[in-house]
Amino acid sequence: MIAPMKKAIIFDLDGTLIDSRRNIAEAINFARLSKGLEPMIDDEIFEKINALTFESAKIFYGRDASEADHEIFERRYEAICSNSLKLYDKIADLLAALEHLGVRLAIATNATSRFARIMLDSVGAARYFTAMIGADNVANPKPAPDMLLLALEKIGASPSEALFLGDSGKDMKAAKAAGITGVFAAWGYGKSGAERAIQTPTDLLAAL
Repeated sequence: MIAPMKKAIIFDLDGTLIDSRRNIAEAINFARLSKGLEPMIDDEIFEKINALTFESAKIFYGRDASEADHEIFERRYEAICSNSLKLYDKIADLLAALEHLGVRLAIATNATSRFARIMLDSVGAARYFTAMIGADNVANPKPAPDMLLLALEKIGASPSEALFLGDSGKDMKAAKAAGITGVFAAWGYGKSGAERAIQTPTDLLAAL
């Protein structure tokens, strides 16, 4: 068997590996309702989340947003984040193939690493990943390169040896800043403006 050219792949989580859209929206609206704010529709929520720059607290919880508002979201999301959760079609096949090839895998998500672990455990995929890097592990979340650089350090790979698969402009910008080849997941929450995009998870094998 010919060894893959890339020896490491870093994955975004939400919208790339798992479909958690409904749970994220529910937790945000739960926090909004606790303040007497009207719920937001899912499409509006994800348009804001996928923007390259935005002040999430003010947008989701109002200009008087506080740490307490975010804590309400976190408590609700922890309670529901694995509800009806599933891997996208063919992701399980992709992860098994990459494990067989000996490719090292990591997660880089703007969610917290705690939630990443809970969700991946719930769908039986946590075992594939050597490192799970969340917003709580770095000073600056994506689109900054901090998460990707830390993930590379944890799995022992250089930027030239890695790919990053994500579904947003933030992901692609983070990959470029880290010197990693970025590949856009067309099935996710974002809209593609990336140079390299794939239509199904198993198409990633051809990019190795």
